[in-house]
Amino acid sequence: MKILTKLIVGFGAVVVILAIVGGIGWYGIGTTEKGLAAISEESLPAVEGLSLMMEAMNAIKSAERTMVISSITAKDRAHEINNLKKRWAMFEKGQKLFHDLPRTAEEEKRWQEVQGAIEL
Repeated sequence: MKILTKLIVGFGAVVVILAIVGGIGWYGIGTTEKGLAAISEESLPAVEGLSLMMEAMNAIKSAERTMVISSITAKDRAHEINNLKKRWAMFEKGQKLFHDLPRTAEEEKRWQEVQGAIEL
């Protein structure tokens, strides 16, 4: 075999290898893009909604505990009532944010359990 033929075959092999690696990279980028889109459109808003609800519930619990203390003044009790109103608004914001997102069957089942507990 001549040198020219060996060079052409060698570079041809390199081109084929580069094409395969490039194709795999292209496929990986597409898969990553779809995954990131799913995270940014579904998972992060769900986490935000759930965290708003959790934060609001902790604040509501704290305000309720403070309100049952017999030694607090009427002014402090009114302040805690205002806090309750704000926290319930925050809870409802988180609830709406989470409610509007698509869920799996298992998530839907658990969400219905949560909704039932909230209505009690």
